Amino acid sequence: MGRCLDCWAVLAWLDGDEPAAGVVERTIKRERSAMSWMNLVEVPYRTTRDHGRQKADQVLAELRPVGTENLPGIAAMRSVSSLRAEHPIALADCLLSH
Repeated sequence: MGRCLDCWAVLAWLDGDEPAAGVVERTIKRERSAMSWMNLVEVPYRTTRDHGRQKADQVLAELRPVGTENLPGIAAMRSVSSLRAEHPIALADCLLSH
C-alpha cells in the first residue's frame, strides 16, 4: 500500500470534481490506499450533512473495498503528537506520516 487518501480528494471523487476525481479513481483501481481514521470520519460526516444518512452509508460501503483504515495505537499517538508539535502539518496528515 503506497498511497494515502485525504478526505478532500475522496469527496472530490464522490462528487466527480476533476482533476481530483480522476486521480483518486486511477489510484483506487491500482491499489488499496490508506486513509487515517480522522479523514475517514470526515467523509460520512460531510456526506450525511450534504446528502443524508442513506447516501453516507452507501459511500462507506464503496470505500471499504478500496481503502484500509489506519487506526493509531498509543505509540503512534505519541509519534504523531511529536511530529505535529515540531512541524506545521495537519493532524490527520500526521497520522499517516508517522
